Amino acid sequence: MKKFYVLAAAAAIAMSAAAQDKLYVVGQWEDANHFNGADQLVFEKTGDNFVFQIKALSAFKMSTVSLAKESVDEDNKPVMIDDWDNYNANAYGCDYGFQTDVEKELIHPYDGNIAAPYVSDYTVTVSGDLTTVKLTPAGPNPDGNFRVFFRGGMNEWGAPEEWEFKLIDEKNLIYKFECGEELSIAADSEFKIGDANWGSINFGMPQKEGENGELENYQFFPLEESLVLVYNNNQNILLKEEFYGVAYFNLAEKMLYMSNEADAENPFAAVNEITVDDNAPAAYYTIQGVRVSEPANGLYIVVKDGKATKVIR
Repeated sequence: MKKFYVLAAAAAIAMSAAAQDKLYVVGQWEDANHFNGADQLVFEKTGDNFVFQIKALSAFKMSTVSLAKESVDEDNKPVMIDDWDNYNANAYGCDYGFQTDVEKELIHPYDGNIAAPYVSDYTVTVSGDLTTVKLTPAGPNPDGNFRVFFRGGMNEWGAPEEWEFKLIDEKNLIYKFECGEELSIAADSEFKIGDANWGSINFGMPQKEGENGELENYQFFPLEESLVLVYNNNQNILLKEEFYGVAYFNLAEKMLYMSNEADAENPFAAVNEITVDDNAPAAYYTIQGVRVSEPANGLYIVVKDGKATKVIR
């Protein structure tokens, strides 16, 4: 009987999403703040999907209810207010990442913003059942490819060219760094993965679920493992041993792999392929990069045998 109720509840949610024919969108576009009910845009379903265009888009939120709510002031006169509690409770969103023109799974409810990979005119496509979103820019990144650096004590926290990663997979945003014979990061040296301006690329130590269920930072970043970094984490990345080999960084999934084996292969080459090995333990992370011991229902990143895949449980 319990299973029947669970299935019935899931069906009710799906029917509710399918019946929704309007989206209310607020955000930052055309170099102005539109995170308010007065400026919100309302889009209706076009065929099976919601499809809309926003110029110079940098970030947005979308909900199935209006942010603007009728109320009264102290004189009992009608006014419009921004009802964020109701708006966020009915919002859909995700951490979209840096890739463009790819479908991403939506989370509901979602309290954060959907950040565009870069500022551009975008066509936004949301599936009619509110399960996926796709951002298609009008043109390429005006700043060119995203530039990724090791920045830390070994280079006075600068971004010199010799510490820049090389883009080896433009579609999947995979970067590679080789120390060669001249560069290395000493044990106990602190560093981060960043761009030249500490902008959208600013990643620190990964986190995991502690024994008490609360999040905690790793003490050291382990070599030979692929872990999800945390954006703007105040704790810098720290190594227990010297690094003098090669590193791979998956910008799309914010995952870093470091090895002192000079011929270490790219562990993210098959990031979109699902591999199964019943004999090897798997590490589960939320899409925000938080490691969990017992994943519940939802979208997760699974790291297994040095490969990262996305799964829905």
